[in-house]
Amino acid sequence: MAAQIGTALLLADEAGTNATHRDALNNPEFGTTLVTRAFSGRYARGLANNFTRFLDDVAPLGYPEVHHMTSPIRRAAVATDDPHGTNLWAGTAFASARTGKAADIVASLV
Repeated sequence: MAAQIGTALLLADEAGTNATHRDALNNPEFGTTLVTRAFSGRYARGLANNFTRFLDDVAPLGYPEVHHMTSPIRRAAVATDDPHGTNLWAGTAFASARTGKAADIVASLV
C-alpha cells in the first residue's frame, strides 16, 4: 500500500515552503484550490489567487517557457510577501496540513 502525502507536509519543520506560502495555507482568503497552468505552462493544483484567477484562461501550455517567464514575478512576490503573485501549490486537503516534525506528521497518518 502507498499514499501520496506531499500537501500534508507543506507546513512541516523540514519543508522548504516559503513564509508567503505558509501564511496563505492558513489564510481563509485562500480557501479553494484549482488546477492551473498560469505559473508554469503545465497543469498543477494550487491555492486560487489573483494571478490564477485573472490569467489561467489565457495562459499558454508552454512549459518550461512560461515557468521561466513568470519566475521574476514569483520571486518578487515572495520577496514582498505578496501571495497573489506567486504559485501556492497545494492539494485539495491543504487545510489538514499542520506544523511539526515531518516524522510526527507521517506517524499521525498511519
